[in-house]
Amino acid sequence: MINVILSKDNSSNIYKVKANGHSDRRPEGEEDAICAAVSVLLINTFNALKELNGSDVKLDKVEDGFLSFEITSKMSSGDILLMNTLELGLKSINEPEALQITYE
Repeated sequence: MINVILSKDNSSNIYKVKANGHSDRRPEGEEDAICAAVSVLLINTFNALKELNGSDVKLDKVEDGFLSFEITSKMSSGDILLMNTLELGLKSINEPEALQITYE
């Protein structure tokens, strides 16, 4: 299962993401649409924050089945929009056996 933890600040804005695991919907080595979708959403959000929005984003860790990043500067309206878009995309995958989203 892919576990995604979305951390919120005092204003309820998502500023940090931790994701780990695999959906295990396909045998190892075969393409998995859920893993691919989650990966694309996470990497695209990170890239958009850095490249398009110019945000200070710390990439904590990247390895097979694990990705974590955090916005380290004061959040702009663009940051909030991108992180809310990430949340919406993750929720729209709607595969409870393969993806779990929690908040802290």
